[in-house]
Amino acid sequence: MNNVHVLLANSDRRLNNLIEVAVRNVCYHQLHVECAITWRLDELLHRGSLSEFGLIFVAPDHLVSGPSPRAARVRIEDAERVIRTIKHQRAVPIIAVGVHPQDEPALLQAGADHVFGILFDRDSLGAQVRRVLNLHDQAAEEPESTRWSLATSLFRGWQRLRQT
Repeated sequence: MNNVHVLLANSDRRLNNLIEVAVRNVCYHQLHVECAITWRLDELLHRGSLSEFGLIFVAPDHLVSGPSPRAARVRIEDAERVIRTIKHQRAVPIIAVGVHPQDEPALLQAGADHVFGILFDRDSLGAQVRRVLNLHDQAAEEPESTRWSLATSLFRGWQRLRQT
C-alpha cells in the first residue's frame, strides 16, 4: 500500500482531528496516511517546499509567524506568499480551511486547490481530498450488504456468543 504524507498547518486541535479523520476515511484501503502538524508559517514554508508531502492543509487564521510563544498571528498576505512559493517549487495540492469569505479569492489566486470557509461539510472536504489525490469512491462501489455499522457488528458478535 502506498503512503501519503499530509501536512496540517494549523494550531487548532479539533480542526486537525476533523481533517485527519476525513483524510483517513477517504484513503482507507487505498493509501496509508501519515500526518505532520505545524502551527508556524516559517515551518510550513520550509517543510512544504522541501519535504515530500502529498497534501497540505493550511488554516491561515491558526498560524503564527515564528517560534516564540509571543509570535504574531499570520496576515492573509503572508499565507498567500507562502502558498505561492510552495506551489512554485512543488506541485503539491494545498487546501485552505477556516478561511473568511473575503480572503477566499486571494488564496485561490495564490495557488490553493480549494478553499473552505469557517464552517464546512465533512463530506465536501472528503470529496475534495478524493479529487486532489485522484482516489475513487469505495463506498459507492461497495455493495450495501457488506457495509456494517459498529452497532450491527456488536449485535452479531453478541448473537454468536449466545449461540455457544
